[in-house]
Amino acid sequence: MSPVGNRAKLSSWAGTLRGLGLRSLSLQALHKARLKSGWYERSLPAGEWRELDDSVLRSARPVFRSTTREDLKAWRTKNPGIVPKGQVHSDLAAAALAAGERIARGELLYFSSCWLPRPADWRTNPRTGHPTPLEHWATLPPFAGPEQGDVKWIWEASRFDWVYQLGRAWAFSTSKEQAEVFATAFWSLLDDWMEHNPPNQGINWRCGQEAAFRLIALVWAAGTIAKTPSATEQRVARLWMCVEALAQRVDRAMAHGLSQNNNHSLSESAALFLAGTALPTHPLAAQWYGKGMRHFVRECERQFKPDGGYVQHSFNYARVALRDAFVFLTALDHYEDPLPRVVRERLIAATEFLYQVQDDASGQVPNYGANDGANVLSLSGCAYEDFRPLLQLLSWKLDGRRLYESGPWDEELAWHFDGDALQGEAEPRRRRSFGREQSGYFGIRTERSFGLLRCHSFGTRPGDADMLALDLWMDGCNVLPDRGSYSYNDPEGIGQQLRGTACHNTVTIDDLDQMTPGSRFLWLNWTRSELGGFGARRLDGWPGWHFDGNHRGYQRDNLDVVHRRQVLQLDDEWIIIDDLAVRDEQTHDFTLHWLVARDAPEDFQIDVYGPGEDHWARASDLDQDTIPPSASVSRTYGELTAHNKLTRTATQPESLRWVTHIHCSSGDSDSILLPDGTLTWKGRSISPKFSGAL
Repeated sequence: MSPVGNRAKLSSWAGTLRGLGLRSLSLQALHKARLKSGWYERSLPAGEWRELDDSVLRSARPVFRSTTREDLKAWRTKNPGIVPKGQVHSDLAAAALAAGERIARGELLYFSSCWLPRPADWRTNPRTGHPTPLEHWATLPPFAGPEQGDVKWIWEASRFDWVYQLGRAWAFSTSKEQAEVFATAFWSLLDDWMEHNPPNQGINWRCGQEAAFRLIALVWAAGTIAKTPSATEQRVARLWMCVEALAQRVDRAMAHGLSQNNNHSLSESAALFLAGTALPTHPLAAQWYGKGMRHFVRECERQFKPDGGYVQHSFNYARVALRDAFVFLTALDHYEDPLPRVVRERLIAATEFLYQVQDDASGQVPNYGANDGANVLSLSGCAYEDFRPLLQLLSWKLDGRRLYESGPWDEELAWHFDGDALQGEAEPRRRRSFGREQSGYFGIRTERSFGLLRCHSFGTRPGDADMLALDLWMDGCNVLPDRGSYSYNDPEGIGQQLRGTACHNTVTIDDLDQMTPGSRFLWLNWTRSELGGFGARRLDGWPGWHFDGNHRGYQRDNLDVVHRRQVLQLDDEWIIIDDLAVRDEQTHDFTLHWLVARDAPEDFQIDVYGPGEDHWARASDLDQDTIPPSASVSRTYGELTAHNKLTRTATQPESLRWVTHIHCSSGDSDSILLPDGTLTWKGRSISPKFSGAL
C-alpha cells in the first residue's frame, strides 16, 4: 500500500477510535469474538420454551400499576372535553377502538404511521416479502443485503407496540364482550409469536434492545389486559416464560448494547432491572436486578449531560432514553433503594430540555438527529411526534408537577397513577430564549415563532453533519424543518443522504459534507465550532435577540473555509447572515440550502440577498414517487414527504455573504435588506451592530 493509502487508513482508524472510544471498541470486539467462536450459541442455546417453577409463577408481579377499564372510564368522565387533536375520529375512545379492531383483523401499525398485514411468521419483511431463516440469531447478520431490506421493518412488529394498542382498545371498550375481543386478540398474537419465534431462533432475537422492548410490553400487559377471562393459567404462565427467555437474552449478550454508548444500553439495563423485579423468586432475579441497576445508573450519568442534552444528538432517541428511565423508576418503586441524586438531576434536566425546545401548539420538537420511530410504552391518543405525553408523565413522576394543562396527553398519567391525585397547576410558559453550554443548543422564542440552532464541538459520536443549521417554527408550523432518518438500510441510500449537510438548512462547500463519511452511523473529522455570542441585544434602541457562531468543518484536506452564521430576531422577523471566509485562495462552489414546509402560513416569506442565483424546487413540481432527498422530510420512519427547496449557489474564489430575511406578516416588513447585506429596521440602519469580519 502506498504511503498515502497508509496515512488514509491510519486516519480512518484514528477517527473510528475517537468516534467509538476504547471502551466501546473493546466491548464490540468481545461481542464479535463471541459471535465467531459460537459462545452465544452455547450460552444461549436455541430450543423450546422452558416452563417456570410454580413458586416463580406464584410470586410473579406486573410491576406497573394494574389499571382497570373502570379507572380509564373514570378519568374520561372527569375530562369529557379531551380529544386527540388532528385525529380522524373525534373521540379518544373511537380512535383507540378502531386501532384495536384493525389489529384483531390481522393488521399492525408500523412506525406509528403505516398499517400493513401482519406477516404470518413474524420473520418476513412486510414490504419486500423476503423471509428470514429460523436459525440461531448469532448466525444471522442484521444487514443482509437488498433482498432482506431494512431489518427494522421485520423487527417493528416484534417490538410489541400492538400490546399497548390492544390494551387501550380493551380499556375503552363499552362492554365486557367487546373488551374480550381485544384481550383474546392479545393472547392469540402472543401465542402465535412464541410459536414462530422459539427462544434464540430467528432474526427477532438478534438485537438485545428489541428483546428489551418486548419484555417491557409483556410485563406491562401482565397488569392490565392479561387480567381478563381469556387469561387462562396456561397463557399467563407462557407470558412469564417469554419474559424469562427475553431477560436471559438481554443479560447474556449485553456487551453489544453497552458498546453502543446510547439508548440500547439504557433500554437493556432498564428491562433487566424490570425482569428482576417482576420475577423476584427467579434464581437469576438478584443478578438481573443488580446488573440492571448498576448499568442503568452508570449509563444515565454517562449519556445525559448536566444541561439535559443527550449523547446521541437526537431528540427522538432522547425520548426513548426517558421512556427507559420511566420503566426503571417504576420498578425502583418496589424497593427501598433511593434513586441516586445524579440520576434524578440528569433526568429532570433532560425533561426540562425537551420541554424548552417544544412547539407550543403541537407539542412537537424539531426533528433533530436520528429518528427510528421508537416510542416504547406509549399509552395515549396523541400523535407520534407529540412529546407532551411522556414529558407530562415524567415530570409528575420525578417532581410531582404538571408541565401542561389537561389534555389527551394526560391519558398516560391515568394509566400509571391514581387519577384523583393528579392535581397541580401547569408550569408557566417556557423562557423566551435559552442557551445550553454543554450541549450547544441555542433557541430563541417569540409569540409566533421559535428557532433552534446548534453550535457545538462534538465530544461524542455525531448523528448528522448539520452544524449551524436553523430549525424554525411559525404559528405552529415547522416552516424550516430538519430531515429525519427515513431508513437505516434502504437500497437507494436515501437515509444516508439525509444525514448529509446538503439536506439541512445550512451551507455546503463544493458539495461536501461538514465531516467525512465513515462507516455506517460514523463520521470522521468531527466538526469544531465556536460561539461568538448569544443573548438579548438592543439595536439602536430596538430590542432583539442575537446568535453568532462559526464552525471549522471545511478546514480539512485542501480546504480552508470558515462558515460563520449570525441570526437576528426582531419581533417576528428573522435575519440570517451567512459569511464564508475563504483562506485557501481557491475557487469554490458555495450553496445555501433552505428547506421550506409546503404547509407554511400563507403570509410566510423568505428572501435571500447576496451572490449567485436562486433555485426553487416546489412540492407541486416534484414527482411524488421519486422525491429527491434534498427536498424531502421524514417525520416518521420509512416515510418521505415533499417540501419546497430554496437554494442559492455561487462559484467564486473570494469570501462571500448571504443575508436571508424571513417573516410572517400580512403587511409590509419593518425591515429592508439591500443586496450588500445592509439592514434597515424601522428606518434606522443597524447592520454595523451585527456584521464584521470573522
